[in-house]
Amino acid sequence: MRFLGCWVKRLLALFSVILIAGCAGTGGQSGPPIDVNSLTLVGGATNSPIDPTGTILQVGEKITVSFSDMVNPIPPIDTQIKEDRTILLIYNQTFVAAGKTAGQLEKEIRARYVPDYFKQMTPTVKQTQDKFFSIGGEVRNPSRQVYIGYITALGAINAAGGFTEYAAKSRFQFFRGKGKPITLDYSRLVKHPDEDKEIFPGDIIYVPRRLL
Repeated sequence: MRFLGCWVKRLLALFSVILIAGCAGTGGQSGPPIDVNSLTLVGGATNSPIDPTGTILQVGEKITVSFSDMVNPIPPIDTQIKEDRTILLIYNQTFVAAGKTAGQLEKEIRARYVPDYFKQMTPTVKQTQDKFFSIGGEVRNPSRQVYIGYITALGAINAAGGFTEYAAKSRFQFFRGKGKPITLDYSRLVKHPDEDKEIFPGDIIYVPRRLL
């Protein structure tokens, strides 16, 4: 019994030493520190740091692109993001702008022009107008609405208080730029929400009055 007791004491002492060493070595964690910005998310996307340079650029939005740190200055370019999401800059260079922040677009512009066209150049992208879309006709609150993010035609109608009792719900119209108006049917969009139109700054929705 005395022999067995000695072995039990030795085992308990050894276990205590191992436990203390493990806690001190890991600080409660296992492995090296984790860099959250390098994590791979579902679908292969990376957890990139948030771009602090502003909101996402949208189709129809007007922006000004200026250039500095150059020997021969270039005048700023006032342009509008086209329906294909692009803008055209000097030397006939096309850039996808919609869906990016101003900071992301600035980096792409610089990478395209330096050093192929210029030894040094710093582009600056600025949004030159407030973001609005308009909704009029037979809605309860015809108005110019501030664009604050993703919204569809049905969402815009709801934001305007919904249809009046005189609204022609089956043939309200959606306008974008100088393109032809698109006729939308409320009942169909409710049944097929994938056919609903996303609204961008500058878009117009008009709800006509029904005949009877």
